[in-house]
Amino acid sequence: MIAFVTGGAASGKSMLAERIAASHPGPRVYLATMRAEGAEALARIERHRLQRAHAHFTLVERACGVDDAALPADAAQGCVLLEDLGNLVANEMFPADGPPRDADETADAVTRQVVALERRCALLVVVSPEAGAGTVEPDSPTEAYLRALGTCACRVAARATEAHLCVAGASICLKGAPR
Repeated sequence: MIAFVTGGAASGKSMLAERIAASHPGPRVYLATMRAEGAEALARIERHRLQRAHAHFTLVERACGVDDAALPADAAQGCVLLEDLGNLVANEMFPADGPPRDADETADAVTRQVVALERRCALLVVVSPEAGAGTVEPDSPTEAYLRALGTCACRVAARATEAHLCVAGASICLKGAPR
C-alpha cells in the first residue's frame, strides 16, 4: 500500500508524511535519499537527523537503488517513509560517477524501485516535490529531470491508495481518506 504526498518546497509535505507514518501500528523506517555531497548537504542531512531523532524511525540512508536498501527485518510489517522521490530521480539520472541518464530510462528505473520497495513493507509513504508547477527552458537538463520526476510521480500516485497535495502547510486529499 502506498500513501503519496506531494507539494512545493516547505509546503508541509514531510510533516504530513511523518504523521501518516506515525499512524501506522508497525515499526517505522525513514529511507533518506539525499546525497551527502558538500558542506551544505552534510549540514542539511545532520539537521534532518536531529529533527527526526524523536520520531522513532530507524534511519536508512540510500541515494540510489532503494529497492535493495538494507531494511530492518521487521520492515515487512511496518512503514517505510521514502524522502524523497525528487532526490532519488536526480541521483539516478545524474550519477556521481558517470554521464546523465535518459529521462524515460530514469523514470522506468525509479518506478521499478518504488514498486519493489512497496512489496517489502506494509505501508510505503512516498514524499515528492511537485514537478508540474512552473516552466523551464525546453531541452535542458532541468526539463528532462522534471519530465522524469513527473512521470514517476504520476505512476506512484496511480498505484497509491491515498494521495495528498500540501500547500502552505495545509493538505488537500486527492485520493483516498483525508488525514
